[in-house]
Amino acid sequence: MSNSTPGTSLTRKISLLAMLLTSIAVLGAALVSSWQQYNYFVTQVNNQLQILAEATALNMAAPSMFADKDAAQQTLAVLRVEPKVIAARLILINNKQLAEYRAVLPTPGSTPIVRDTLVRADVFWADEPLGYLELDVTLKPLREQFYGQIGWVLAAALVALLVSGILAWTLISRVMRPLGSLSELAQKVGDEGQYDARAPETSVEDEVGLLTRRFNAMLDRIEMQDSELRQNQELLEQRVFERTLELQYAREQAEAASKAKSDFLAVMSHEIRTPLNGIMGMTGLLLETELDSKQKRFARVARRSSEDLLLIINDILDFSKIEAGKLELESLPFSLNTLVEDIAERYAPIAQSKNLELLCRTPLPPVSVMGDGPRLGQVITNLLSNAIKFTENGEVEIGVALVAHHDDKLQLRFSVRDTGIGISSEQSAKLFQSFTQADSSMSRKYGGTGLGLAISQRLIEMMGGQIQLESLPGEGSRFYFDLHLEADNDASAAVAFHPLKPLRTLVVDDNDVSRDILDEWLRTWDIAPVLAESAAEALALLNKQAKTDAPFELLLTDWAMPEMNAGAVLDSLAASPLFESLAVIILCPAGVAIQESLANRALMLFKPARQAELHGLIAQVAAGDFIYQPLGAPVSKQGTLATSGLKPLSGRVLLAEDNPVNQEVAKAMLQRMGLDLTLANNGQEALALIDRRGFDLVLMDCQMPVMDGFEASRRIRQREQSMGLPQAPIVALTANAISGDREHCLAQGMDDYLSKPFSQMQLYQTLSRWLPEQQTPSTVGGEAIEIDQQVIRQLRELRDGLLLKIIGLFRGASPALITQLRQAVTAGDANLLYKTAHNFKNSAANLGLLDLAAACRDCEASARKGDMEDAAQQVDTILRLYDLSLEGLAELERKERST
Repeated sequence: MSNSTPGTSLTRKISLLAMLLTSIAVLGAALVSSWQQYNYFVTQVNNQLQILAEATALNMAAPSMFADKDAAQQTLAVLRVEPKVIAARLILINNKQLAEYRAVLPTPGSTPIVRDTLVRADVFWADEPLGYLELDVTLKPLREQFYGQIGWVLAAALVALLVSGILAWTLISRVMRPLGSLSELAQKVGDEGQYDARAPETSVEDEVGLLTRRFNAMLDRIEMQDSELRQNQELLEQRVFERTLELQYAREQAEAASKAKSDFLAVMSHEIRTPLNGIMGMTGLLLETELDSKQKRFARVARRSSEDLLLIINDILDFSKIEAGKLELESLPFSLNTLVEDIAERYAPIAQSKNLELLCRTPLPPVSVMGDGPRLGQVITNLLSNAIKFTENGEVEIGVALVAHHDDKLQLRFSVRDTGIGISSEQSAKLFQSFTQADSSMSRKYGGTGLGLAISQRLIEMMGGQIQLESLPGEGSRFYFDLHLEADNDASAAVAFHPLKPLRTLVVDDNDVSRDILDEWLRTWDIAPVLAESAAEALALLNKQAKTDAPFELLLTDWAMPEMNAGAVLDSLAASPLFESLAVIILCPAGVAIQESLANRALMLFKPARQAELHGLIAQVAAGDFIYQPLGAPVSKQGTLATSGLKPLSGRVLLAEDNPVNQEVAKAMLQRMGLDLTLANNGQEALALIDRRGFDLVLMDCQMPVMDGFEASRRIRQREQSMGLPQAPIVALTANAISGDREHCLAQGMDDYLSKPFSQMQLYQTLSRWLPEQQTPSTVGGEAIEIDQQVIRQLRELRDGLLLKIIGLFRGASPALITQLRQAVTAGDANLLYKTAHNFKNSAANLGLLDLAAACRDCEASARKGDMEDAAQQVDTILRLYDLSLEGLAELERKERST
């Protein structure tokens, strides 16, 4: 900071400005005056010299007349009295110079004086021009006089400048001194906060004095306000401190309450789910036994009631997770088509029980994406369940449409539409609120907690979308939302449908939307169908086309139609020999019993149809490679059964569970899957059993007496690590569904997770990820093994020559794998055997060598549990099947090259 005060600095600036202005004014005036005076003198001198020249010219008349050079020279010599004339010349009329005069230089060798101006006067004789006289004139004396005058002017200006500066400094200092004091005071107040300081007041009644008094008055007010502010601040700090203590106490209380709530929900979840698992499991098993119609109805009611109770519990737990901020979304690949079709298939019987048409519109080609499939499925399920619940007649449509595609990002629109009761705008405003339904009477009439839509909205918001509603009372509703998901292009390409043979096809369905969906699918597969709205119209079209050269080759018809169903259509067609070559596919509502006599004359698909199943049926019809099978997919002439049944699994399973009811339920389910089951009542018993024998998989309950599942899993992993054994899969079983159990289970060394209560299908889907299917040998011609023709067909369609290339790669790489298998058996190296069998299994499966892949899978399982004796037997089987596989591949390669 500068040592000079602001007042002094301003005084200096104003004084310098005053001096500068004074100097400019004085110098300007003096210079202008001197310049004007100089110009005046120059004019006077020019006039005088002109008179002198004219007078001299009069005296030159006689010398000029008589060309008297001497007389002329004498006359010019008179001009020496005028110092301003430095030269003169007399020029005759004939331009000859008669005489000349030049002034003598002041000192010899000095610089000649330069002419400043030229004065001329004509010479006459009796008005006759004889010549003219020129005078060279210098203004040097006049300039010297002017320069001297300028010096005096500058001296006077300097004196005036000094005097004005002294006066300005004195006067301005008197005015600025109080301002400087105010500036210093303001700086002190601003930097140091000295609000009690005051500026000295003057008795002069001018603006400066008024400013000083008002400045002091302002400081008085600031000091008073500062005092009040300090008091208020101290009071506020005290209140903040007290409030902080209160908030801290309240937070501790809230955290304790939240923890108690979470613990309570976890305990209640466990306590409710454990008996519920027994109820659902036992009723599910009961329904698969021989029951009369009344008993079956009672069992179904019990099963459905337990499922409703489970949905309510799940809604409450999900809501608690969301409120606690503990719900996290996963990002895993999944098929959108499969997800939506699975949901539609699950709810088809419920819709059919209310005589509703359930429609499913999925993307073409099939789409696979990255995201949280189970949570997305939960939202779609909730919307579909509500649509069916609130629709008494008509239809319900579930759909997924591709809106936009940018690089690897897909914009997808999910929608659920119904023709139900509809919702008013007033009711829709509160529809997504927790524990709220559109009408208070709905919970009494339809049931539900009012949490489903609120949870669904929160889940979709977490995924980056928002559920929208379009509805009018009495006209139905449409719920929809858009999501931006990352495409799984490799998976999508793997399930893409190839075009079909363009069969002449007739589609019959009385439902406009269903007919439109089938038309869209068929056209995507290169089939342009003819559409009919009724059975009567279809029969007319069939009879008309049968009389031409291009009769219909395929009839795709709905079962239930007004006036005449598909059975009546088949009876009508059977009466005419024109339709012996017509293939028929019937879309049957879920749960409808079809007479076997009719089913043996048509291919059957349950509605809503899956794209893959319908595509597969039409492909086999086009290839002529099918026979009719009641209520199922066609059976290939080669004997490949395409059914939806579950294949038995293979392996030894240890179930660690302390609840007797859950033991019975799991035991029945596992035995139905064909598994070898051993029971343990707690984790300690499980460890003892594992020490005595190996298991292919462990089902571990998390909450058990003596030793819980977490501790048991840690010890199992420590045992495997210390002994160098491959890890056996451990699947956690828990009835807690709110405390992040899945992540906790995986962190403890478990491999998978299953929440109670679970169905047999859920248990099967979980176990099938870790256990192989039971293999039944399939041979053709005694010694030849079966090669999956679907795999071969896909390889052919992917790229020309790809099949031969993969056969060559398999033939080149497999000898090394065979050698490693033999070395691993000889050395007793279970880990090497496990890895080699795993690699060999994948190579065989890629070429459709099902028997060889199954043998490798069994060997892999034996090696994983350390059973080298069993693994060695499996290696012998692999070697035998490998030789047969090479023979089959050679034959396939020969046929491939010939075509």
